[in-house]
Amino acid sequence: MTLIHAIIILLSQNYTSTQIILTKYILLTKGVRLMGNRRSDKPLTTPVQYLLQVLGSKWKLPILCTLSKKDVVRFNELKRELAGITNMSLSNCLQELEYYKIINRVQYLEMPPRVEYSLTNNGKSLLPILRDLDEWVNKQLEINCDKAPEIEQGDS
Repeated sequence: MTLIHAIIILLSQNYTSTQIILTKYILLTKGVRLMGNRRSDKPLTTPVQYLLQVLGSKWKLPILCTLSKKDVVRFNELKRELAGITNMSLSNCLQELEYYKIINRVQYLEMPPRVEYSLTNNGKSLLPILRDLDEWVNKQLEINCDKAPEIEQGDS
């Protein structure tokens, strides 16, 4: 079972403070730093907060989706695929994903400079989980189609 699987299992259950403490211990012993939130400098106290810090921004999942379609993608290719993203947002998201070892960044010393991004094994291990979540969301939309607002289905 991977770390992300454990977090998702904890998300789906009502867990006790003992389980939270045990999960924190497991995260720390595996070398996962529970960093403070940059915005508020409050320490992360739950696996859910960690998960949201790693993957919880507007652009991170679309970036992962784009990287999953090809082995190697350059910065401008990513920018073209993600309509509406600014250079600064893309750069920040890529840096954060690289920090958490979700993606690799390779910079070539050429003129003009060339930088390529690809998923790490850690990043590739997220793909089946994200596909499962996509299936779950689609099932929920079918069940609750009369309650849910109109959602445009895109490539997942």
